[in-house]
Amino acid sequence: LYQEIFNSDAAVYGGSNAGNAGAVLAEPVPMHEQQYSVSLTMPPLGAVIFKPMTA
Repeated sequence: LYQEIFNSDAAVYGGSNAGNAGAVLAEPVPMHEQQYSVSLTMPPLGAVIFKPMTA
């Protein structure tokens, strides 16, 4: 699980609030020679930053 810690398109910054509902889950879908991947919603012309959440 990865927590979204910054979204430049958040409403607090005057954006449209396009994002990932605060977190994304890594799923067992291989991608780029890795066993897990995430599916992200990226705001247009925006930036998002995630950090891994510890169990």
